[in-house]
Amino acid sequence: MAAQTAVAGGVQTDLHTLAGLRQQALATSPAVKIARADVAAAGYSAEIVESERLAKFSTSVEALTGNVTDNTINLNLTKNIFSFGRYPAQQKRAALDQAVSQDRLAIAVQDTEIQLVDYYFDWWMAHRINSIRQHAVDQASKLHAQIQERADLGLLSNADLTSSLLQLDRLDRSLLNSELDATKAQSDLTFFVGADLSVGKLENNLPESTPVSMGATLDVESVLKHSVELSVLKKELAANTAQIEVVRLSNRPTLDAVARVTVDDPITPSQGTREGVGLMFNMTLNPKRLIAAQVGELLAQADRIEAELMAAERDLSMTLLTLERTLNDYATKYPRLEQSRTRSADSLASNARRFQAGTADWRELLSSIAETAELEVAIARLQIAAIAATARLNAMKHG
Repeated sequence: MAAQTAVAGGVQTDLHTLAGLRQQALATSPAVKIARADVAAAGYSAEIVESERLAKFSTSVEALTGNVTDNTINLNLTKNIFSFGRYPAQQKRAALDQAVSQDRLAIAVQDTEIQLVDYYFDWWMAHRINSIRQHAVDQASKLHAQIQERADLGLLSNADLTSSLLQLDRLDRSLLNSELDATKAQSDLTFFVGADLSVGKLENNLPESTPVSMGATLDVESVLKHSVELSVLKKELAANTAQIEVVRLSNRPTLDAVARVTVDDPITPSQGTREGVGLMFNMTLNPKRLIAAQVGELLAQADRIEAELMAAERDLSMTLLTLERTLNDYATKYPRLEQSRTRSADSLASNARRFQAGTADWRELLSSIAETAELEVAIARLQIAAIAATARLNAMKHG
């Protein structure tokens, strides 16, 4: 699984960038490979339908012995000249099947990109939160060491020492949970892209994390209009309608041009050769009950597709509203949290100076360490969630 670059279209991209991870994920995605195979199969199916109207050559040889001796070679060339609407209906269905397969490939690509966004930003958030909690534990550990020194000098009591150790343990437990989350997120991302990933290189290639423009209302109708997921269902509905037409026209005849050469008893050339050209009228009448059942089945499938389309529109609308709420939360909450973090950082620095000067209690400083860490965690969650929402929306629009 070791890999340092992802290759797409002959262009190498650093695997540890989001673009490189995207290329790697698409290259290894089973769903994308299946969809591409389906596109190829749909193309061949369309060629089969097109080939039905090409001229066809056939031959037969008869060699009879007994009371009747008949040695005959037949050479036939047939070409459909009129299908009474049957072949055009089949061609339309095949073309729609091709369009459906193309859209399903686009969906597979989009789903892979969205999954990557989820795994990648889950990793980023878990890693960021783990770093924040690690920093808080480091600060609290240094403070605890100073408390130990002062307790050894008799300046603080054993109760102070025990109390600080308990609070340090509380911070350490939070760090342990965040380490587990970060390890899982790293494992999930690595497994999804199918390549070994370096945490350090991922850190060095993080996307832009400055506050983005938020608060604008999403154009839900535009996203719905251009949704490939809705598009494929609409095309499936059209393909279903086209198949109904194919079934209804199945009882219609076909008219073929025929050229035939018959050689009677080729062993005895004197028997001669017969040649002829003409028209051949073919027709197979299926029972009306069969046609009605086939159409009824297709109409029931159409009802199911329409219901799926309604459900997909509803689900997509809910997803967009969730993304909109995430972006709006960032717009409304980030400024206030940033102000709180600034005040908390100032308070932490002040309490640290006062503690060193012996004018502040260690509890105030430890409380400031914990409070500042929690505010930074809240900001990280809010900010990375907003960036992830933007990336997810971009994948939905352009997947």
